[in-house]
Amino acid sequence: DDGVTLAGTLTWPASGARCKAVVLVSGSGGQDRNNTFSEHKTFFVLADYLARHGIATLRVDDRGVGKSGGNLKESGLPDADADAVAAVNYLKQRPEINADSVGVIGHSEGAFVAFSMAARKEVPFIITLAGGGVSGSELLLMQRAALLRASGVKEDFIEKYNNYMRQAQDIVLQSGDAATCERKLTELFNGTPLAGQAAATTQQLYNVAKIELLKYNPEWDFPESTCPVLALNGDKDCQVPVENLEFIRKGISENGNTQVKTIVFPGLNHMFQPAVTGSPVEYSDIEETIAPAVLQEIVN
Repeated sequence: DDGVTLAGTLTWPASGARCKAVVLVSGSGGQDRNNTFSEHKTFFVLADYLARHGIATLRVDDRGVGKSGGNLKESGLPDADADAVAAVNYLKQRPEINADSVGVIGHSEGAFVAFSMAARKEVPFIITLAGGGVSGSELLLMQRAALLRASGVKEDFIEKYNNYMRQAQDIVLQSGDAATCERKLTELFNGTPLAGQAAATTQQLYNVAKIELLKYNPEWDFPESTCPVLALNGDKDCQVPVENLEFIRKGISENGNTQVKTIVFPGLNHMFQPAVTGSPVEYSDIEETIAPAVLQEIVN
């Protein structure tokens, strides 16, 4: 609706029959249509697998990435939501697609888009891959703790660190501009282990994408999410820790939705690869792009 043109790839089965379809929604940062990371192409593999099992997919370059228009630096969750809605509506108009069977698969932050679309009754089902079940603010704190823990940092330091970061996130949301944010963070970090990191923290957090993430809470959407939900997570995930699955299950099922299924995959990381620690530094060293068991559950 705002005039941005998105570019993507539509993949459908060779049978030629009208089929079910899903829109693939990527996580945070500027992702291309294949959700490429460390030479792996998760969404390419997923689209290929789904097509071979009779399900079409549409995967799209994020705004300002690849061949899509728009400005990545000015894009946040509401934009990702609007783009996913546009993608679903596009699929519904295609003759190859069964219009009432177009769902969404959201990876990581893309799960928040899926929850919002489910709450608005815009899709008949959603699948979340490593999706958060808490607010964006809480999720970032959980992520930092998990990453530090995987690096061998002691719990007492993690607790103190996140205490300051919780305050820092509040400052980001309350600041009217980046300069004010950096000044307040400098005051907060003074005399702490984070002294000297105000500028870097401002750069990391004071941007449209992070501010919109910090604002969002899936608890707003859980009460209205009445469609079938499949939520998957690896227990080695250091970016969206596996305990989020229980928050999703409980949050959505409390509205009476009995079609909520959660699955924990032992030994898999945030990208659903077999991992040792789950740290992102391992991603490029792992040969497998996405575990076959995950692909099978998505098709099922």
